[in-house]
Amino acid sequence: MLRRIATGFIVAFSVSATAIAHDGPHPEKSLEVDAENAPRIVDLRVEKDPVAGFNLLVVTENFEFAPEQVNQAHADNKGHGHIYVDGVKIARIYAPAHHLDGLQPGERRIEVTLNANDHREYSVGGSKISAAATIAVP
Repeated sequence: MLRRIATGFIVAFSVSATAIAHDGPHPEKSLEVDAENAPRIVDLRVEKDPVAGFNLLVVTENFEFAPEQVNQAHADNKGHGHIYVDGVKIARIYAPAHHLDGLQPGERRIEVTLNANDHREYSVGGSKISAAATIAVP
């Protein structure tokens, strides 16, 4: 799906199941959950900020951002997200909204994964729970 977010900016939104580069060691890379109760990203919006950068909004279902529990034991459907730009992790996201700044000019692929407190990616059927958008950075 394509969405016009501002004059001259178009975002392509897709729920993704592709592998991307990860930084840092984690004991296990993914946390398999059943499809019926799995957290979901239902929308990912990346909109040009009127002053600088872009504003990222992640709309989820069956998921609670829990920044106070990061690096702690897993709790069902709680955690945080990881933000990747062109396959490189740049930040964690602890709430539905995040400001992105300093992106290099050109077409950029923004991806957000949902992660458990221990940083494992939530997955269903071996596919990570994530969403991606492609933006044009002036």
